[in-house]
Amino acid sequence: MKYLLVLITISAMVVGQIVLKYGQSSLLYPREFSVKQIFLAIINNLFNIYFISAAFFVLVGALSWTLVIQKFNLSLVYPFMSLTYVLIFLASYLLFKESISIYQVVGMILIVVGLIFISLK
Repeated sequence: MKYLLVLITISAMVVGQIVLKYGQSSLLYPREFSVKQIFLAIINNLFNIYFISAAFFVLVGALSWTLVIQKFNLSLVYPFMSLTYVLIFLASYLLFKESISIYQVVGMILIVVGLIFISLK
């Protein structure tokens, strides 16, 4: 059960970022730096389905994270949050067709190897 909370946390954070990226083009950005334009952008974005969905997933991730750190040593579980980098890296490549370099791939492999070493007792 405790490890399920870690998985929920990581998954929710990743899904939230992917949804926000996917819906980025539908968000309203202020045309000028004025109080009125900023206020209109905020109001519009608060009712944007992508923004709402992303905020929901990030909130779920934050709430499950609070449960995780109650049950685990922070020094053990916090490094696993770096899996969000790896999963978002893969999702960016697969879903958004972003280009990747060999250096990025090596970096992601090093993160995973580091997590394996951290989890060994």
